[in-house]
Amino acid sequence: MKQLISLTARSRNYFLGLLTLFLCIVLIGMIGANQAFASPALMQGDLDENNSDDPGNVLIENSPNLLQTPGYIYWPLIMKDYRLPTTPLPPTATTVLTGEPTHVPTSTLSPNPASTQTQTPTHSSTPSSTHTVTPTPSNTPLPPWTNLFSETFEGAFPGEWSLYSYWFNGSDWQNVTSAISWGKRTCQANSGSYGGWPVGGGTYGSALQCLDGYADDIETWMVYGPLDLSQVKDGYISIKLWLDIENKYDFVGWGISLNNDTVYGNAFTGYSGSWFTDTMDLKSVYTLGNITGQPQVWIAIWFASNSANPHYYEGVAIDDLVLSTCSSMTTCSGSPNISKINEMPKALEQRLFSYHRQKD
Repeated sequence: MKQLISLTARSRNYFLGLLTLFLCIVLIGMIGANQAFASPALMQGDLDENNSDDPGNVLIENSPNLLQTPGYIYWPLIMKDYRLPTTPLPPTATTVLTGEPTHVPTSTLSPNPASTQTQTPTHSSTPSSTHTVTPTPSNTPLPPWTNLFSETFEGAFPGEWSLYSYWFNGSDWQNVTSAISWGKRTCQANSGSYGGWPVGGGTYGSALQCLDGYADDIETWMVYGPLDLSQVKDGYISIKLWLDIENKYDFVGWGISLNNDTVYGNAFTGYSGSWFTDTMDLKSVYTLGNITGQPQVWIAIWFASNSANPHYYEGVAIDDLVLSTCSSMTTCSGSPNISKINEMPKALEQRLFSYHRQKD
């Protein structure tokens, strides 16, 4: 009986020793587990405060899949300074200019008990081809008004002008171009030194003085062309004139022809007293209407006297003829280069006319 009691006491001492050892182990394990398995928020806080190069992190970084689902206990139970691995923030949307962007959604698990899933679209490119876009200027300059043709009589004359003169001998018209025709003279000039005089050229006309007057029954022409207006969308032609001719009997006229024969335009008679400007809109020519876009256009100027000229009139002078055109469908920059349109003198008579040049 004593041996049994003694054995029992010995066993009790062993049992109490083992129990004490077990409790110590459990206590130490609980302390270690408290550090090793703190909440994700505390772990993240420790991550911000401590150096991530601690060797304890190496083990964690080598087991990323285990740590992405919190709430489990892993060995070893006793760990010091447990930290989450440093994970870069997910990239934001990046646009690549070349190629066609492909949207690739990526999923990131938030390290919290709710395990919220977020998707961040990322633009990646497949550079199948390179496309270069040439920007179109928003402010394209307008084409300017241009002088397609001009005549100031300061250069060589007649140049490209064609001259025709006819004299009525009482029964028929006779071609007298070689004897008398348009010429450049200093009798009257609006600008520069020279102007055009309808009887100042030819073997007879070139010998006339400025105040000698002009012949009876004479008709003189100067014609320029053809001009190509096929690309012209707008245009004006202007001329300067000075008149001292017999009113209602003698005339000077100028205008447009589409066949180098019949001319449509304006005619004047009388005494002007000074230079004045006459301007013609190519979109509204007498009888012809809009002549812009025509491939062949002639400009013609003519002078005609009747059979009873008293010979004390000085005649006619012209100067500074300008054809100003625009090639734009809408508008051109600047303004047409035409002289200021002066009011025609009241003593001067103007008539619209259509006139045949050819008398041969």
